[in-house]
Amino acid sequence: MLLVLRSVHPQAIKLLILDKKFIAIYRRIFLQEDLEGDATLPKEAQVFFQGYVYAELAEMYLLKEDFETSKKYAKLGLEKLSMLEWVVQSEPERISRLQELTDKN
Repeated sequence: MLLVLRSVHPQAIKLLILDKKFIAIYRRIFLQEDLEGDATLPKEAQVFFQGYVYAELAEMYLLKEDFETSKKYAKLGLEKLSMLEWVVQSEPERISRLQELTDKN
């Protein structure tokens, strides 16, 4: 979702991210419990999507200066995405960024 938003004016993005309703909707859409039980998605795809969304939520909460919540989602994102060797190899910057956010106070 943020990939789509990146083409929008940065100030508009920040306003959306700081809106609690936006974050709640984002979480509800992309982290649905039934995603894990969805037989149409391979397990690897479920792990990737969840990890990616956790990573995006970590960035959103960082912008809100909610560091503890950002750290929580960064850790979840890192756990999920690190499970996938192809992500670790193809996106070392993303893994490194999540590790950085996880290590922050």
